[in-house]
Amino acid sequence: MDVTIAVEVVSDPHQHPEVRLQAQGVIDQVKSVASGTANDDGSGINEAQAEGLLSLCAGLIATQEAAKAMLEKKLFGISLLQAFVTAQWQDLPDAFKQRVSLFVVDCCRQLCVAQPGVGGSTTYALKSKLSVLFADTARYMSTEVDPGNE
Repeated sequence: MDVTIAVEVVSDPHQHPEVRLQAQGVIDQVKSVASGTANDDGSGINEAQAEGLLSLCAGLIATQEAAKAMLEKKLFGISLLQAFVTAQWQDLPDAFKQRVSLFVVDCCRQLCVAQPGVGGSTTYALKSKLSVLFADTARYMSTEVDPGNE
C-alpha cells in the first residue's frame, strides 16, 4: 500500500478496522525508517533511503487542497521530516543536510509566509509543526548538537 493512500485510509473513519490497521502498519514502517529504527543492525539510514524519505516528505507536504486528507498528509510529511532530522541528523552527509535545510526553509515560505489569497487556508497546525521543524533544523545546522543527547 502506498504511504499517501495509507494516510487517507487511516484518517477515514468509514474504512474497515482491518484495512485501517494494515494502513497503520505501512505508516509505522515509514516512521521507523525516519527515526532510524528500521534496520535491524542499528546502522541507521542509507543514502537511498534518505533520498526516498525526503522525496516522500516533499510529496506529502505538497499535497494540494482538493486532495483527500490534505491536512493529514501535510502534517504527516512534516512529522516524518522532523523525526528524520531529530533522529538522524548526525549520520547525514553535509550536502544532504544543506538540501534538507533549504527544503525546510522553502516549505516555511510556501506554507507560512504566503501572500493573502495564496495558500490562505494554511492552518495553525501546519504553521506550528513547521515552526518546530524549522527551529530543530536551524539548531542542528548551526550547532551540530547530537539530537540524542539533548
